[in-house]
Amino acid sequence: MYFLTQMLGESINFCKITIYTDGITEALNNNLEMLDMEGWKKIVERVKALSGTSLPVEGLLAEVKAFIGDAEQADDITLLVITSHL
Repeated sequence: MYFLTQMLGESINFCKITIYTDGITEALNNNLEMLDMEGWKKIVERVKALSGTSLPVEGLLAEVKAFIGDAEQADDITLLVITSHL
């Protein structure tokens, strides 16, 4: 299990914690290319930019599935996003 924490807001009035399994960062596409940590960070940034301060699980998973394409899923993909208002 891995964690990705983001402090958001001008005065850092809330925090997002993203918990995910290695099935996300080790996801393979049809060309046997791995998503890896850099690819996952790009997805998080892209979804965050489209969604403002929210980080919808559905948007993140849709991006991972788009990367995988028609390739067979080789591992579980588990994702949890927690928002804490400070």
